[in-house]
Amino acid sequence: MTVVLGTGVLRLELRTDGAAIYPTGDPTVERTRQDRRDFRELEQVVALVTATSAEGTVVDHTGLAYVKRLHESLAGVPGVDAGRSFSLATIPDPTPGGSQVFIPSLLDELPSEEGGLVRLRERIRASPMARGLFVSDDGRAAAIVVSLDRRHPREEVFSDLEAWVEHQRIAGFELGLTGPVAAEVSLGRAVLVDLLRLVPAMMAVVALLLFVSLRCVGGVLVALAEVGLVLVWTLGLMGHLGMPVTIVTTVLPVVVLAMAVIDEIHLLQRFAVHRRHDREVQGSPMLAAVRDVASPIILTSLTTAAGLLSFLAASIAPIRQFGLFAAIGILFAMGLSFSFVPAAVAALPDRWFRVPAHRAGIFRVRRTGKLGALLVGGAVVLVVAPGVGRLAVQDSWIDNLDPESRLVRTEHAFNEHLWGTYRYDVVLHGPDTYFQRAEGLQLLADVERAARSGPFVGGVLSQLSAYETAAVLEGEPGSILEATPETVWRISGLLHLFQRRIGLRQLLRGDGAAARVRIFVNSADFERVRRLETHLARAIPRAIGARAVGYHFSGDLPASQAAVRSVVSNMTRSITWALPAVALILSVAYRSVPLGLVALAPLGFSLTVLLGTMGYGGVPLGIATSMFCAVAIGVGVDFAVHYLHACEQLREDGVEPTLVASSAWHRVGPSIQWSALVLTLGPLVLALSGMLPVRSLGLLLSAAIALCYVATRMLLPPIVTRWFGSREVGRRASHDRVVVPVHQGAPGGK
Repeated sequence: MTVVLGTGVLRLELRTDGAAIYPTGDPTVERTRQDRRDFRELEQVVALVTATSAEGTVVDHTGLAYVKRLHESLAGVPGVDAGRSFSLATIPDPTPGGSQVFIPSLLDELPSEEGGLVRLRERIRASPMARGLFVSDDGRAAAIVVSLDRRHPREEVFSDLEAWVEHQRIAGFELGLTGPVAAEVSLGRAVLVDLLRLVPAMMAVVALLLFVSLRCVGGVLVALAEVGLVLVWTLGLMGHLGMPVTIVTTVLPVVVLAMAVIDEIHLLQRFAVHRRHDREVQGSPMLAAVRDVASPIILTSLTTAAGLLSFLAASIAPIRQFGLFAAIGILFAMGLSFSFVPAAVAALPDRWFRVPAHRAGIFRVRRTGKLGALLVGGAVVLVVAPGVGRLAVQDSWIDNLDPESRLVRTEHAFNEHLWGTYRYDVVLHGPDTYFQRAEGLQLLADVERAARSGPFVGGVLSQLSAYETAAVLEGEPGSILEATPETVWRISGLLHLFQRRIGLRQLLRGDGAAARVRIFVNSADFERVRRLETHLARAIPRAIGARAVGYHFSGDLPASQAAVRSVVSNMTRSITWALPAVALILSVAYRSVPLGLVALAPLGFSLTVLLGTMGYGGVPLGIATSMFCAVAIGVGVDFAVHYLHACEQLREDGVEPTLVASSAWHRVGPSIQWSALVLTLGPLVLALSGMLPVRSLGLLLSAAIALCYVATRMLLPPIVTRWFGSREVGRRASHDRVVVPVHQGAPGGK
């Protein structure tokens, strides 16, 4: 299996574009894809030039010459479509009654005398296509929109652009790259770095914890070999099936690694106990250990897989892939626990498994079964639960990256000086040529006005700016909306002279039946865009009025909003599926619905406390923070399952019901404590990630597991004491009390 599946690891692909996490079949996402085809939209990276000195600007002779030189040098960058890149160097600069054959650009001739520079700055300031989009009002920043050739991988082109930036730097100006494509490529690199850094770090942490808990070299080697096989098989299967590594599935190796090793902690600790105390037992100590823990290992593997498989209800493909392959990895681990691990223990030298006197665990428990713990737990839930209703949704592409990175600094500078890099499109569609006629332009003006009044709008762009620029050739220096229908029609014909230089095709469809109004959102995040959406949902229909024109929303921001909403709704959907599935598995296994629900009590306590605390603390739900619940549901019942299984064994052995709770904890408490430590500290390795969502997921998952352990320790002993007491004491009242010694692994346990 390792030879067959392992070759698939070499076929794994990395995919981090925004479309990778868009929900499948979402109407907004589908419209966005279609609009990009209809308007022939190119992927673009923004190069931002900013003046670094207090008195410097980009609209003096040096700055304008630098912008012009940068634009011209783009022709030498492989994979850049320089002919469809835009800046001040491509904006037409027509003169009334001037030539319609050759129309100069703003930077064609740069005057050296101050008077000429003043007049050029005035023309730049007056250009409807320049201010806010390609140059800031204060003149301290200018943008070059670099279009990428579709025939070249964008990751390679972006690397070439980074090298271009380093070669084009000059004193007095800062040059950086930003924009949605830059953010996605940078995120992809962070994903790859995480894979190369987090998996070895996780292996080191797990190895250390295994050695501290098992206290033998053989146990560490066997457990690490087992989880190594699980990772190779799981990732190899993904590669063979053509499933890419995305921002979501990048955490899969770390999560699977932490969960897969837990079974080995329980199995090898029981093996150590039998090896030390039960040398006369029929068969080998390993077979005795397998008999002890086979049932809870199978049960916890099934509940963990059920929690992860609840992700199959998600509408986002990478989340479905994460749930499916994480569940497969857990089932691989279960199979190896009963095959590879016993075989490896038998094959390795016996001295490798010699351990010193067994330690009871991290914390020695003095008291069990106290009713006060239930009362405290109930009080905590009552206090914290209202916070769940205060949970909010918030996310942002750029905030997922290192805030000290050059890209993030460039993004903040762009939002400070210019309109913003992220766009929200209003797409209008009417009859053929409608948006090349006066009535269509009037509608665009009305929609622009409605859009500009929205919150967090940096600027608005439509074909109106191109029409006003071309109107100068017709001697119409006033508003294009005041021109006659005949003049508007003639100007529509003139625009073909420079439409490629301004990217008109990305704003107006070729047949004139559809047009875009592009809204640039300043420092876009989920909450800002949500408020803008609320405004547009009211304002755009009013602006259109009774006109026979349709509209829809699309673009980077509506698609990303759909993705975040889908992920958050997936959390609710996964909880809805996972909790009943886990409850059903436990109830069938225990042949008791109440006992199955008892096993879920620590998990319910943990999720309520954590989500309520998040609500009170203002920690929002986002793409990553919405995923931890389903993972915690599957893993969080492990402690309860092992504890309840020990209780059932002791009850069947005839242990006094009032002693079952404490005796069970002495038997399995050490392995539960060590597995809780691994499951808590393991995901904390994700805090080393360069991506905020991954760090957040690691912290929340660790917190959830820690709370599950605490709740198991607090809540289950008193519940078990009363549960078995009520079921057994009356039935056994007429019999002699029997106390059976139990092999603990802890000195003096009964």
